[in-house]
Amino acid sequence: MAEPDKSSNEWFELQIESDLKNLEVAAEFVAKTMRRLGAGSVKDVFDVQLALDEALTNVIEHAYEGQQGGKIIIRCALSDSKKEFTVKLVDYGKPFDPKAVAAPDTEAALEDRRRGGLGIFFMKHYIQTVKYAANGKENELTMTKLLS
Repeated sequence: MAEPDKSSNEWFELQIESDLKNLEVAAEFVAKTMRRLGAGSVKDVFDVQLALDEALTNVIEHAYEGQQGGKIIIRCALSDSKKEFTVKLVDYGKPFDPKAVAAPDTEAALEDRRRGGLGIFFMKHYIQTVKYAANGKENELTMTKLLS
């Protein structure tokens, strides 16, 4: 299990490859970092892990089109006020426009719903701020959780 590496700006960083097997490694990294920093409740940790799992799955399946070996950097930090925990994902795969994804119809019967499309919905449900930016070389997803 990789230990969180503390950087100069109080950011903790983990680099993984685009492989669904690394979802567990990433979840443990975030949980360990949050515990080390005394950040949030058990529910807060769960919420961040769920949003991270959805985000990483999207990066692996869409940005890297399921190809293993793509670089993904996960950075985590606790705000000075200790009221917000931020996770940044950086990847170098295909850019993605989250605004182009239609919101899922959660009221429709299961058999009438389209497959997929719940990742962003779950991220926004469990995380208060979700921002995405692409600069041509890298994609960055920033998720900030207000801690209870």
